[in-house]
Amino acid sequence: MCTAFSWGEGRLFGRNLDLEYHYREEVVVLGRGFPLGYRHIAKDTRHYAIIGIATVEKGYPLLYDAMNEHGLCIAGLNFVGNAHYHTVREDRVNLAPYELIPYLLSHCRTVAEVRTALLGVILVATPFSEELPLAELHFLVSDKKESLVIEPRKKGLTVYRSPCELLTINPPYAYHLFHCQQYRHLSAEEGEKAFSRGLAAYGLPGDFSSPSRFVRAFFVKKNATLPKEEDKKIGQCFHILASVAMVEGCIRLKNGFPKTVYSVCADKES
Repeated sequence: MCTAFSWGEGRLFGRNLDLEYHYREEVVVLGRGFPLGYRHIAKDTRHYAIIGIATVEKGYPLLYDAMNEHGLCIAGLNFVGNAHYHTVREDRVNLAPYELIPYLLSHCRTVAEVRTALLGVILVATPFSEELPLAELHFLVSDKKESLVIEPRKKGLTVYRSPCELLTINPPYAYHLFHCQQYRHLSAEEGEKAFSRGLAAYGLPGDFSSPSRFVRAFFVKKNATLPKEEDKKIGQCFHILASVAMVEGCIRLKNGFPKTVYSVCADKES
């Protein structure tokens, strides 16, 4: 049920993690010399510093989202039923899904460098352990100037330029962009006097489905004012996240109630 976006003239990166359970998630910092091991490529001990949210398992940070010292941000979101992972190939850079975030943040400073780094990369069906099976994910990548979406499909990694700098979970990103066209008439501008303010945005989706949260987050972050003060900018980012937050009990599953486990705002400049 997650939502991630870039906002504030590209300066801030926000993310909600929405689940019906906890995985001992915590803030982690990986210094430049922290040894990052990979299953199918050489261990990396020379990389950029990274901060993010992760579950630490056997000393390894399983990152949900993170930012490196150059302000490049990445978040992984559920892509169940559409993510496709491959078998290992000798002519490719083989990464397990949980290795993509640290790999890109270790070697890239910008989205442009991410595009280059992805050449030859495939995500392979290698779980972290028997207790932690494969997570089906797609990814939002953002720097101070632009964003892109990465989706692992049968033909390989599909990379989209993301003009709205936003991602929710399933279905594929192309659907979300097409779905947004139905709401082009919505506006924050008030016209003639009416019984209530805000009627220009009447019809803005209010449910918790991923397509509705995509539209709602897009509308809110597009129209939200950008304060001059640093603390108020960050506060406004959290207000946008709150507009698409999951209230526990509003979706009822057999194994629990999804809720917003955490909200995070990263400042790409500081």
